Amino acid sequence: MDAVAAASQVSKRTLYQRFGSKRGLLLAIREQERGYFAALVDTPLPQGNVRRKMAFLANILVEATTTPRALAFMGLREELRRLEPDLEDGTYQRVIDHWVSAFQNILRSDPGVSEATPEQIDFVAGFLFDALVTIPQRRILRQGGLSNTAEEKTAFIDATLDLLASGVPALR
Repeated sequence: MDAVAAASQVSKRTLYQRFGSKRGLLLAIREQERGYFAALVDTPLPQGNVRRKMAFLANILVEATTTPRALAFMGLREELRRLEPDLEDGTYQRVIDHWVSAFQNILRSDPGVSEATPEQIDFVAGFLFDALVTIPQRRILRQGGLSNTAEEKTAFIDATLDLLASGVPALR
């Protein structure tokens, strides 16, 4: 609370008056960040084919999840999990589900996918999300092997889409 008060240029007393407790402050921050990250997929997609839309959305999400803001939010999430395990309410999973649903909507917009079942579309959307967002994010933040530059992120996403396009015609 001391560090937050100092960074916010307010007294600790002001923080407690506004949020009631450390828990209240953490909940408020979590809610604000959840809204920010969930709204990323509401960015208008470009015109064009499924591949172009997927690449655009993946680039937005990888870029957003590898910023200092995202790293701070992930650190907060881990700290919340450690200090207040009962606060885990599925917020993080709801954001991920929201992002995956954007991938589902892109797939459903392609006439060539009309013969796929909803379960198949859901599976492919989750797989594409992992391949295009989760993997590059983890390689940048944890494993190494991918630089945190827009050029490298785009190249990784394009190379992944090239590989996947051989088996998923809508991605060509």
